[in-house]
Amino acid sequence: MGRVRSRKFCCCLPVRFGVFCSSLIGIVAGGFFSIVLWIEVHKISTGQILLSAPTNIVIWIAAFSFTFMLFDALLGMIGCLFRFRRFVNGYAASLVFDTLFNISIGSFFLFQLFHQDGADEVTKCVDGTTGDVGDVKNWACQKGFDVLRIVVVVLFVILWLFEIAGCFIVYDYVGQLRDEQEAEQALSMPQQQIAVSAPYPATTYRTPTYGGPGDMEAGKSPYTFTAPANAYGSI
Repeated sequence: MGRVRSRKFCCCLPVRFGVFCSSLIGIVAGGFFSIVLWIEVHKISTGQILLSAPTNIVIWIAAFSFTFMLFDALLGMIGCLFRFRRFVNGYAASLVFDTLFNISIGSFFLFQLFHQDGADEVTKCVDGTTGDVGDVKNWACQKGFDVLRIVVVVLFVILWLFEIAGCFIVYDYVGQLRDEQEAEQALSMPQQQIAVSAPYPATTYRTPTYGGPGDMEAGKSPYTFTAPANAYGSI
């Protein structure tokens, strides 16, 4: 393999290590959240929990998304460990698609989260407490719900930033693999050119000339019937 300078991210870390970490995080996160979400999908399908139609749709789509992330990360891990450029290319393209998809789904989820007052959640939190204690608990539950929404926003933003950074790192590693392939081809190019452009052994062809008694002295084969002894009319 040709010698190519390893590309870095965060000033000193090789991009191959970044792809390994990105795919490892994708395997862990994708596996965990896909299991959790598919359990929720099962509960929704069997009627164990009742949610609004938009929330059900989000859960279904998120379950497929994290399952796709799991298999995509496995593809990236194999490509990173064995330097399979096609696998890393597929992982890079899938990671971009998955990032855009997660941003879309997360934005829709945040929209739903901030456009509902959380009355049901607050009521469950208060749990029938009345009087002054109920008012205090209601205030605490309402404030807790507001803080929860802010925390969810921060977590989503951090996740999106990590995914965007991962896209740049993976594509940088794709460029490094391309440079290594070109360097390897450049090293093998001179040998191929020598094998193709090597001159064939020179072969000298002599065109025989005929006609005259001087041909014998010149070391050339004369035409038989031009000799004086074989001439027409000779005895």
